[in-house]
Amino acid sequence: MFFILTIAIPAYLTFFDTTSDNILNNYANDDFLMTVSRVLFGATMMLSFPLEHFVARTVTLDLLRCGKTPEEECGNKRVKFIATTLCLVLTSAVIAMFTRDLGAVLTLTGGVCASSLAYILPAVMYLRLVEKRDRYHFVLSIVLLVVGGLLFIGCPIWVVYRIVSG
Repeated sequence: MFFILTIAIPAYLTFFDTTSDNILNNYANDDFLMTVSRVLFGATMMLSFPLEHFVARTVTLDLLRCGKTPEEECGNKRVKFIATTLCLVLTSAVIAMFTRDLGAVLTLTGGVCASSLAYILPAVMYLRLVEKRDRYHFVLSIVLLVVGGLLFIGCPIWVVYRIVSG
């Protein structure tokens, strides 16, 4: 956080409203300190990349289970593990190769993930897990589900519109 703030604060104070989504893009490519900052930022992303994929892979493997218990699991665990890891890493790599606007990526992932975590998942969990529910909480869950669904769909549409319109 300290290193990111040491880059962000001077950048905003220097460029104000012309600051790009990726602050490091505002500085010249031949600036030595910014090159060091870019390398450190890249190293931070590379070191956090396996941690993020560990969580995604674990959740994906849990969702791919065929049965309710470990004895009822289908398929070879090792093959599933390798295939899931490859799919996650290759998907991320392909998206990264064709993405030039970091702000659009952060907006897209933030909107989709935030709407899922804040609205959709709590409503689905309540509707799925609570057997005796009153009408008030049922209606609130449905409202949360609808609002979350609109945000989940609306955010990617807005990002694509913003990219296309320039």
